[in-house]
Amino acid sequence: MKTLALLTTLIFSVSVFATPSPYSPSSVKLISSGAMNLPSGQVMVGNSAGKAKPVAVSGDVTMSNLGVVLMGDASEDGLMRKRFARVTYDIADAGNDSTGDAALGVTLPANSIITRSWFYTVTQFTDGGAGTVALSCEDAGNILPAQDITGITAGSFTDASQDGAIANFKGGIAADCEVTATVATAAQTAGKLILFLEYFVGE
Repeated sequence: MKTLALLTTLIFSVSVFATPSPYSPSSVKLISSGAMNLPSGQVMVGNSAGKAKPVAVSGDVTMSNLGVVLMGDASEDGLMRKRFARVTYDIADAGNDSTGDAALGVTLPANSIITRSWFYTVTQFTDGGAGTVALSCEDAGNILPAQDITGITAGSFTDASQDGAIANFKGGIAADCEVTATVATAAQTAGKLILFLEYFVGE
């Protein structure tokens, strides 16, 4: 009886799990270790024959082997895209509430020409006296000259020095420069703004 039950189970298993055609080792395609190699900083892209090939990212951007994508300096003739930088200045961040320079973590490339600059006040600024704030990139106050900004209410947009008029473009940026905020006279006690810069790279 046990033998009959075992035979029945075996027949059922074969009928359910059997493959429709015999296994053939020649039908199995293996990927070689060589085909899995990819040159540093390149990506796989389908070519005209529908095959994946390694290529380097090029054109307006480059990519490192860490996946970091950078825009080129666009210093050669050809089609260009308008560039923007977004910079946050928040008094709540460490070191931003004292007088002096505060590096804001955004760097413009050498030969940048700033055509527009404006900021959005997220939190109204307050200070301990007649404090001033200046925004700069390489040259002191070249984005926003030192001034009291405590009267600007939250939710407001404010033009900085570059208003789109060609006479107010800011060029002559010789080297990569980090945007900085400079507080003078009295420390800021509260406030947050987001600065927007429209620029292109010259020569």
